[in-house]
Amino acid sequence: MSAEIQKTNELEAVRMQLAEQLAVEYQVESGPISVSVLGQRIDSKSNRRLQAATDALREILSELQTLNAQNDLLTQQSLSNLSQSFQFLVSSRVETPMYGRADRRDVGEGPRFISVQS
Repeated sequence: MSAEIQKTNELEAVRMQLAEQLAVEYQVESGPISVSVLGQRIDSKSNRRLQAATDALREILSELQTLNAQNDLLTQQSLSNLSQSFQFLVSSRVETPMYGRADRRDVGEGPRFISVQS
């Protein structure tokens, strides 16, 4: 497992633990606490800060979705270019540097390379 995935798993475990602690602290019986439920249970000053943090998080998530879509498009284009390049290389008739074209060989000719075996 890569270090990034492991770190993400660790952060998710911490997030779940904190959500459970908040649920207990604010007496929410049905699973982990949500931001909207937390907003209803805290004072107005903290609620404004929570709302600002929520808005900032939504903006960041939107930017991440946009960047992810662009990254996906670039990845697909790169894979397409690689595939086309590979197909071009495979399908082209390659000139061998010393013996002429590899696909032109008369039946009576000997081998076009020297095999060195030890």
